[in-house]
Amino acid sequence: MQEAKQPQQSGAPRPEYEILSQFIKDLSFESPSTPQIFFEKPPQTQPSLNVNLEVKTQKIGEELYEVILGIKVNNTVGQKPLFVIDLAYGAVVAIRNKDEEKIKDYLTKATPAHIFPFIREIVAALTRESGFAPFVLAPIDFSQVAFQQTPVAPGPAPANKA
Repeated sequence: MQEAKQPQQSGAPRPEYEILSQFIKDLSFESPSTPQIFFEKPPQTQPSLNVNLEVKTQKIGEELYEVILGIKVNNTVGQKPLFVIDLAYGAVVAIRNKDEEKIKDYLTKATPAHIFPFIREIVAALTRESGFAPFVLAPIDFSQVAFQQTPVAPGPAPANKA
């Protein structure tokens, strides 16, 4: 997990966009056909792989947003599931810009592009450590992806506890 950055000195200019922290919000790995699948002869059909990505965003405070990049991977052979991965990986970002289009780009393109390599590593490690060949997700150009984005919902600013 990446630690949150310390606030900058009051006189220093603050960046317009900054990732403050990253985290695994939810993770599930299932391999219901193991260990039997490792001892069966190789199937005549190719595995069927289905990968779905989703981005969810939420305003969590003044200039603060939560971005969750969700991925679901289903790998089956015939009717047998080899493995299923359901991962929600998040980031808290600070955006100091009032332009709605720029905010949308930061939330749906820049942040997912930044956190995707971490998701790739988690998925590869999960599959490798579960006895399968590492499954490495192909790189994605998030500037070209059009997500069905959950609207940025204005949320209450966190209470200042002094």
